[in-house]
Amino acid sequence: MRIFSKKTLQFDDPNKQEPPVVVRAQDFATVPDWVVKSSMYQLASADGTVSIVETRADVAAIENPETEKLKKELQAAKEELKRLKEKDAKTASKGTTASHEKDEKQEDGR
Repeated sequence: MRIFSKKTLQFDDPNKQEPPVVVRAQDFATVPDWVVKSSMYQLASADGTVSIVETRADVAAIENPETEKLKKELQAAKEELKRLKEKDAKTASKGTTASHEKDEKQEDGR
């Protein structure tokens, strides 16, 4: 199992059968599966100090947190733009209908 740790941590085997595993700060490490059962992992994962890395996307998010933040902001901006375009389209269609009604009234008045 691969993990990433923001701080240097020591994980002790809950069964006391394996030697402790030390992971350096700001580093990826391959660790035994029992690490997730250790009390240090439980505490560190609860506050975000350590996390399991399963995919390339996980690695990218850790290595480039600003990029991930910008991607989320860009997606939100795209969704807002789409919503505004839909709103404008509805407003424009209402305006076209009102314009046609006005033209018909003027024709009737001639």
